[in-house]
Amino acid sequence: MPVRHTLPQVPKVPFFMYTASASPHITYDHCVALYLNQTGVPYAWTKLGDFGITGNGHFLFLETNNLEIAAVVEADLQKLATDSSMF
Repeated sequence: MPVRHTLPQVPKVPFFMYTASASPHITYDHCVALYLNQTGVPYAWTKLGDFGITGNGHFLFLETNNLEIAAVVEADLQKLATDSSMF
């Protein structure tokens, strides 16, 4: 039977992951999500393309539409503040 690794301190902090459609991370962030799932870390993964935000690379804060991206992040934080059971 394979050993299941855990990250006992990490689940205490909510983890949000955002991936842009033109980022190289779009090809492997699903692996990060699977890893987090296997280790029991609560996470939320948002693909910005699902919100119609396309063409962005990896450094989201440098993009010309960074306020649009920040609005998505802020909405997630507001949800977390009002519903701590989202994870």
